[in-house]
Amino acid sequence: MNQINTHLLIVGGGAAGLAAACKAYEEGLDNVLIVEGSKELGGILLQCIHTGFGLEYFKENLTGPEYMQRFLDKIRKYGIQVMTQTMALKIDSRSRYEHIVTVSSPEKGFFNIDAKAVIMTTGCRERGRDELNIPGDRPAGVMTAGTAQRYMDVYGYLPGKEVVVVGSGDIGLIMARRFSQEGANVKGVYEILPYACGLRRNQSQCLKDFGIPLHLSSTVIQINGKKRVESVIVSKVDEAFNPIPGTEEEVKCDVLILATGLLPDTRFPKLLPEGIGLKIDPGTGGPIVNDLFETNIPNIFAAGNFLLVNDTVDDVTIQGEVAAISAAKALADKSPVDVDWKHAIVGEGIRFVVPQMFSGNKDVCFYMRVTRPAENVFIEVPEVDKRFFNRIVRPPEMIKLVLSEEQLSSGNLTFKIKPSTSFLKAAEPIQIREGRTYKEITCIVCPVGCQTMVEMVGDQVREIKGATCTRGIEFIRQEAVCPVRILFTVVPVENSSSVKVLPVRSDKPVEKNLLNEAYRRLATCRVKAPIQAGDLIVRDFPCQGVNIVACRTVLS
Repeated sequence: MNQINTHLLIVGGGAAGLAAACKAYEEGLDNVLIVEGSKELGGILLQCIHTGFGLEYFKENLTGPEYMQRFLDKIRKYGIQVMTQTMALKIDSRSRYEHIVTVSSPEKGFFNIDAKAVIMTTGCRERGRDELNIPGDRPAGVMTAGTAQRYMDVYGYLPGKEVVVVGSGDIGLIMARRFSQEGANVKGVYEILPYACGLRRNQSQCLKDFGIPLHLSSTVIQINGKKRVESVIVSKVDEAFNPIPGTEEEVKCDVLILATGLLPDTRFPKLLPEGIGLKIDPGTGGPIVNDLFETNIPNIFAAGNFLLVNDTVDDVTIQGEVAAISAAKALADKSPVDVDWKHAIVGEGIRFVVPQMFSGNKDVCFYMRVTRPAENVFIEVPEVDKRFFNRIVRPPEMIKLVLSEEQLSSGNLTFKIKPSTSFLKAAEPIQIREGRTYKEITCIVCPVGCQTMVEMVGDQVREIKGATCTRGIEFIRQEAVCPVRILFTVVPVENSSSVKVLPVRSDKPVEKNLLNEAYRRLATCRVKAPIQAGDLIVRDFPCQGVNIVACRTVLS
């Protein structure tokens, strides 16, 4: 079998893989190879045409394709070798610096890649219908949220017009909004848990903005239809998630969107007989790693959603960079050896902690989620007498905790939740006054999603309660007086053999009450390749000094 050699092999060309490749090059590695199973790099970012990316990493509010394009431009600039439509099949780890990865591609068939180090960045997968056990036939129109998103934002095809969404995670909320933007009727989002699972900013801008109902402690218990889904039966559930008799209701629909969670896609290399036997954390579903993001197999690293399902692409990017720096040091014989690894112990109220091991020789950012919602609690690390107050913690929202080298040098550390016995003084509530109006506004500037109350006198903001940062206050003032949103959608592309639609957005926020008309006007827009990211598509649209710009580069 033919074989090629590389110093660093990155399996997966999404956000983590692209960031890892760029950082590895910047760290001095000049023999880096990315293999990607799809036709092009970018991963899930290709179909995430909404904004909200890059708020932490770039300090900008970007769409997924814009975020991706910045790294693609670097990949081309650095001349990093890329193999697309190339699927990794198995890994044979013969020694610390010899990992034989068998891959296949339509062009070259089966061949081996001999890599001194490997970074796994293959992302996550969605739970399908087979894992949900919903009774019924197998009609068309039942699909995961990611599949629907790809239909709409990569191929420009609307899968249905009467929509039911199961699951209130971020992707479910985002797709409920996306269907509404395209004129579909979203009947509701049904969540089996008693609380919504998506970020609060997404609950606000995806559901509240479009008047989409959210049904908690509810789920779909039956799918009806032979050739095409015709309706679903929904029901309330009890504390054990069993349907409550007498609460059943039939909801007519022609598409059922399954958004019931993500899992690190460890099917390769964990499940194959030829796999390398990664140790898996049951809390994350991803591999166990140390603070270098190195797995139990020496010089095989993990990052991004392959490691754990993250809330933001910014964290995915940073993890890819950490793995790349670690790989570069390992290949330069600068990484620590014979380390007496200390362990992060999962304590009361914590679902998982990543990384699971640490050396105590450097500062470490720990990622964790809680097992249940709670208010006014401390995240405690008792071995070093450290506690960090959180007013609200929720399972859907990642907690990040940075501990210093000094704090990590003592030994194993336990992370746990403890209720606060001395609550922080709550902000004084706004007293209701005659002649004034009050608005509840969720800030969408960052993932925290502060819940605020605004007192209005006429059309002027008098007082804001609940905001915790300056940027948030600016947004809330604007939201109270004249709500605005970034417009984003896709338009058909001509003269391109590979790209069907171009993601576009407004270069400035548009008044929210003008969005529906703006989407209708853009429905007739057509563009011709080649197009560069940032190119002007429509000038002065919709007559407010707002321009529509391209979010990615498309070659003819």
